Amino acid sequence: MRVIFRLHFLFLIALIVVFIGSCYKDKSDHRPPDEVTYLKAEPGNAEVYLTWTDPEDPDFYQVEIRFENDVFFVEKGVEELLIQNLDNDYIYRFTVRAIDNNGNKSEGRHAHAKPIAPPEIKWISVPATTLDTNHMGDVNGEFKTIRKMQCLSGNGYINIRVNIIRLSDSSIVSTEEKRFLIYNGLSYSLELIARGDITVYNCTDCFEGEPTFMAEIVSLADNERFTVTPISCTDMPTCNNGMSKKESRWNMISVKYLNLFTEIMQ
Repeated sequence: MRVIFRLHFLFLIALIVVFIGSCYKDKSDHRPPDEVTYLKAEPGNAEVYLTWTDPEDPDFYQVEIRFENDVFFVEKGVEELLIQNLDNDYIYRFTVRAIDNNGNKSEGRHAHAKPIAPPEIKWISVPATTLDTNHMGDVNGEFKTIRKMQCLSGNGYINIRVNIIRLSDSSIVSTEEKRFLIYNGLSYSLELIARGDITVYNCTDCFEGEPTFMAEIVSLADNERFTVTPISCTDMPTCNNGMSKKESRWNMISVKYLNLFTEIMQ
């Protein structure tokens, strides 16, 4: 009985030692990790977007970001932070430090940014949409939408968001958001490309089916919202049933490309 008790006691001691050892920090390690690299601060409307590259130290743990009286901690591998609810036209100074598993901190890298109100823009064309129902095969479709805008005043960033919405249940099946730097007085073309699976129906009147998806494009700078419903109805030789239309219906669509191009002045 005493032997069993001693074995249980020794096993418990071993578990405690292992647990303490796993939580133990190497107090002899006072060397801070290397600094983050490629630190960048991009200002927006009442916000700043920070990006960086983590150090490659094996014991690197997280990043500490300080500005004013606030502090943020970002886990290893994230390498970005959007700080919102800031004051426009005020220069902020950000200090970014790397921290290792033992709590050692690097001296820190600094970045400055001044949030600014978004530029004033004006859409100067209606959306122009083209549809390719035979992109990379009979069951793959692509549609492209282009719309032109002009920057009326100010230089700065605008955010464009695209949502692909399934009309049957109003759910968002694909989304993409990007920020673009534009300049006062220049004109731009917004280009969206989306791709997905389609089913082609021959010998129809194009009124049997309803649109299945819709692309919603939102300009967050001016709260402008416009939609595109990609449908296709083309002529074909008259069939035995008297119908002479070919209809393409989408089974699924996702955003593949979103960009903004400067218009070349003629």
